[in-house]
Amino acid sequence: MAESGGPLTQATNQILAQIKKAAKLTRSLARGLAPVDAWPGAFWRALEKLCADFSATKKAQCVFQMQGNSNAVTAETGTHLYRIAQEAISNAIRHGVAKHIGVSLNATQDRMTLRAQDDGVGFDPSALLGAHGSGLGLSFMYARARPIDADITLERVKSIGFCVAVSWPNASPHKTLAASLTL
Repeated sequence: MAESGGPLTQATNQILAQIKKAAKLTRSLARGLAPVDAWPGAFWRALEKLCADFSATKKAQCVFQMQGNSNAVTAETGTHLYRIAQEAISNAIRHGVAKHIGVSLNATQDRMTLRAQDDGVGFDPSALLGAHGSGLGLSFMYARARPIDADITLERVKSIGFCVAVSWPNASPHKTLAASLTL
C-alpha cells in the first residue's frame, strides 16, 4: 500500500485536480453555448449573472434591474437577447470606455424591453449605419433580433453615453391564455 504522502498519492491528487478543472471548464464552455435555460426566470437570471461577471472581470460596474414579470421568455428568445446584451456591454467597455453600465429588463402586457445604457463616450449611430455600413457587432445584434421579431434602437444619451434598446412582443403564458379564451 502506498504511503499517504508518497509520490503515488501526490500524482493521484494532481490527476484528480486536473479532472475537476477539466470538468469545470467543460461546464463553462457548455454554459457559453447555451447561456439561457428553459425554466421560468432563467433569462433574467442569466442577465443578472452576465452583469455580475462583467463587473467582476472588467474595469466597469454593470448593474442589472428588472420591472414586471419576465419569467415567460423562452430559452431561444432569451439566448438571442443575452447575446445582444453581451455585445452591447462589450462595446460599451471596449469602444465607449464606459465605467458604469445599466442593464434593465422591463415587461409590460404587450412588449418587453431590454436596455443597456452606459456612461461612455458614446457615438453617432447614424454614422455607423451610413454609407460605410455597420460594424460587425451591430450586424450581429440585428441578426439576433430578426428571428425573435425584435426592434433595436440605438441612441446617444445626453452629451455622453449610449443606449442599446431591444423591444419585442411579450408572449407571456397569461397573454396566450387570454387570447385562446376569446376565440
